[in-house]
Amino acid sequence: MSMNGGDNVKRYQEEVVSKSDLMKLRPSSCLLGGEDEDYQGEVELLIRMLKLHEEEVDFSIRVSNAGGFDIEHLMDSRPSSCLLSCYSNCTNLDDLRCWEVFLYARMGIHKYNMIQGTNLEISYIEKYNLLHNPQYHSYSITLAAKDPDAGGSLVPFQTRVVVRGREIKKMSCPVARIKPGPQENHSLQSTPPLMVDDFYKGTLPVWPSSDDVFADENRLSSQS
Repeated sequence: MSMNGGDNVKRYQEEVVSKSDLMKLRPSSCLLGGEDEDYQGEVELLIRMLKLHEEEVDFSIRVSNAGGFDIEHLMDSRPSSCLLSCYSNCTNLDDLRCWEVFLYARMGIHKYNMIQGTNLEISYIEKYNLLHNPQYHSYSITLAAKDPDAGGSLVPFQTRVVVRGREIKKMSCPVARIKPGPQENHSLQSTPPLMVDDFYKGTLPVWPSSDDVFADENRLSSQS
């Protein structure tokens, strides 16, 4: 049975572990080794690394359970190594950062409108979370959308845009949805299922009983 980070820390603190066993359990990113290094120092450093990893995993689970959007109440327990930040008051479009977030929010609105056949428009951005990663940046944006078809009433909306690359950016939008209510499951499907056009809901024509019909080059020509 494999052990999690907490189990490993407890084992190191309560048992005497041989150096060879310790090195088998070290993370691949840990560059410790060599016969001349101080064993106790290696153990203490590895314990700190495992504790930090355990904190990161625990924090990531709580962020995921919260849906990744309304996470302000979790930020006080954010590990220092976790590059996740929360921002609000993103209303100054003269600020390049706010303008960029505004464009990502529009991307989510456009995706939702195309799938749902709606005409939602951005009213203002309430807040967003930014996760930095060596491979990508993830923006989780909460905004108020205006619904012209409902007299301009405001609708709480959430979208997530993932940006990869530097000089050439590749963007994806895994989440575009009306904000779930407090009693709704945050693991809801990120976007509603694609609507099926009525044209495709009818019965299919009978398939020809013989393949010879496809050899007739005039089968598609109009008959007078």
